Amino acid sequence: MMKRLAATALALTTLAACDAPTQSGYVGVGTPIATSRAAGFFQTVCVNNGADLSAARQTLAGLPVILNPEDDIYYSTEHLISFKITPVSRFESVCSMVWDPIEDESRSIAVLRGLDPTAQLRDNEDGTLSAFHYGAP
Repeated sequence: MMKRLAATALALTTLAACDAPTQSGYVGVGTPIATSRAAGFFQTVCVNNGADLSAARQTLAGLPVILNPEDDIYYSTEHLISFKITPVSRFESVCSMVWDPIEDESRSIAVLRGLDPTAQLRDNEDGTLSAFHYGAP
């Protein structure tokens, strides 16, 4: 009985460790990020989890991010970069990343296109960029 309780407690602790910290109203920091670093995060969070984007949330839990539960966006605690996992249909979800690159927009877009030719990229009016990777929910 004690072994079963200990195993259950360990399993619950492990599951709790898979969640990113949360903070209502948190919107990250305003420090731009190098596109090479942002591209690495996009690869790790979105592209590598494309077959099962629900796993992207577990990946994000291991990164320096805080989940704002009000908008369901994971904001970095170090740079202006954020992620959101959004179901599109029963068969598809999208992993989106918004970042403020140090480099000019055209170079940043080229770097992301080289990493993921299927990504949809957008130059936002506020100077940030968005990248979208579609995958399984």
